Amino acid sequence: GSGLEGQVLVATLPGKPPDVHIATLDTSQGVLLLQEASVLQSGDISLGAETSVKMSAVSSVDNSHGAVTLISSTSSVLAQLHPETPEDQKAWLVGLRSAAAAAALRGAAASVTAAKRAGEGSIDAAAVVPPAAAAAAAAAAAA
Repeated sequence: GSGLEGQVLVATLPGKPPDVHIATLDTSQGVLLLQEASVLQSGDISLGAETSVKMSAVSSVDNSHGAVTLISSTSSVLAQLHPETPEDQKAWLVGLRSAAAAAALRGAAASVTAAKRAGEGSIDAAAVVPPAAAAAAAAAAAA
């Protein structure tokens, strides 16, 4: 796996306090899955509600103060992850950025296809894909 599957970390979702979640980046579906988890007195793990964040909704992934933050095009915070180690922070940052860039490219490709079907002819992909997303996707593909 990518190492970004089933990792236990603290995550903050909009309108909720930080809480322990099991985080999985599903690149095939283009979603970040966050499932609430708590340790019971017996030592068993209790799983709660699952939240999914569509990577196509993510316009940027920031890293500051040990947190990896997913931000929407309207500058709202979609989720904030607090991985335990600097290595995990970097892995989540790189993984989420490449997943967001891939989702943006998939969305742009769909827009171009739809426009061509509508008879608009050729479309400048640069007008559809933000340059940062295209550069991130190119960097991710080259890595």
